[in-house]
Amino acid sequence: MDERTPSFLFDVFRWQEHPELEAIFNRLWNEMPKSRIRSTAEEQKRCLRLFLCNLYVSHYYEKPVAVPLNKQTFSQGRYKSLFIKRVPFRMVFDFLESCELMKVKKGIVTYSSSFDVDWDNTETICYPKYEKGCVTRVWPSDSLRAEFASLADLLIVKDTDCIVMREEVADDKSDVAFPETCFSCRLRSELDFINQTLREHYFLFDSCSVGTKYPNPWYQNLNVLYDIHHQDYDNISSDTLLLQGPSRTLRRFSPQIRVIFSNGSIEQGGRLYSANQEEIGNWQSMQQRQRRTILIDNRPTVELDFDSFHISMLYALEGIQLNHDPYDTVAPREMRPIIKKLLLTVLNADSESATVQSMRNQISKLKQKELVSERELRFIRAVDRYHPDWMELIERLKEAHEPIGYYFCSGAGLMLQRLDSEVMREALLYLAGWGIPALPVHDSAIVAAHHESELRTAMSLGYRYVFGEEFTCGISRK
Repeated sequence: MDERTPSFLFDVFRWQEHPELEAIFNRLWNEMPKSRIRSTAEEQKRCLRLFLCNLYVSHYYEKPVAVPLNKQTFSQGRYKSLFIKRVPFRMVFDFLESCELMKVKKGIVTYSSSFDVDWDNTETICYPKYEKGCVTRVWPSDSLRAEFASLADLLIVKDTDCIVMREEVADDKSDVAFPETCFSCRLRSELDFINQTLREHYFLFDSCSVGTKYPNPWYQNLNVLYDIHHQDYDNISSDTLLLQGPSRTLRRFSPQIRVIFSNGSIEQGGRLYSANQEEIGNWQSMQQRQRRTILIDNRPTVELDFDSFHISMLYALEGIQLNHDPYDTVAPREMRPIIKKLLLTVLNADSESATVQSMRNQISKLKQKELVSERELRFIRAVDRYHPDWMELIERLKEAHEPIGYYFCSGAGLMLQRLDSEVMREALLYLAGWGIPALPVHDSAIVAAHHESELRTAMSLGYRYVFGEEFTCGISRK
């Protein structure tokens, strides 16, 4: 396994759904030194099961597992939210490493900083050519992989609720408890119905197919101690690299969806998200090229997309049918990547100055990426060519879209997400009623190609269900 391959984060899984791993667990549990404290020993048992699930996923998808080991991660970071204790976790980690069942690549720190560093599990040498550090990564040894290979084709299922309520506290988004209501019970029933339809079908994707990445003409090295702009990043073991595999590797995944609400309110957010982990079957995080490799019941798929979805919805809320392209009326077509990004930003921001600052922040983050997607490259080229005046473009947007102008800089983005989730959920329910599985990607959906007409019908019905029979929204292939 190539240690440079992008990793996925250590996560929790439903152990009871994977009895095939029980034999390996029992053998290792009998061999493992155990804590004399009963509660710690029970946590050891849980951590061993979690490690086995994560290492199996690593084996199956040929990707390392990112395992942060600094104390802060356990006291107030990711592991705390997953209820993972540091002492039993480290006991299992050290046991698997000492038995040569798990390979370990220690993390890398590029330069001194204020965060807590666990030097026992970090390479202390600072590499000037590393733009970013990376956490410790692990993967199963050859002997453990041989045991995994003898098992049936397992599907490791992530342990998650289908309804998530999130709230931002001190710039940190956390999942919070919420009371069950008639709405949440109905929503849970609908999601269970959709997820049951998904479970009845067979999904594959090409894990070696990744979108083409291009050198970023804006790339700047932001390492404060080593002010260099290196050109030999192909030779650097950085987690920013996307390695393109030479052959097609189809891997099975088990898609499930969940709804995530924002700001502690069922009126904000509510979009449909993949409950799968990043990098192991999360179709929403795949680039478009990789999504095209998805097979449903061994059949090719098609993705249909709503045209100018949020703008059409705003016009419909004002009782107006949108019949023109909302982007080309503002600026030359070559500026379309800029206008689309600005329009999305202006709907989410709460003021014009916040919109401008957000656009600047997005550009600043883009400058830190060595490699960019085709869409990002189009945006970069448009900005370089036109040097946009953001305030002037905001005024042009208001003039071109006067009927919905008061939605600009109003923070309407979460309200629009709530509405687009209603549309997509109705479409998925319609399809599930006919036994047709569909994968939502916010304003688009993926089905087997021979169900394209049914998906088009479902999306149209969902839109009219939410906004009224007299309103339509264009639907196109992606």
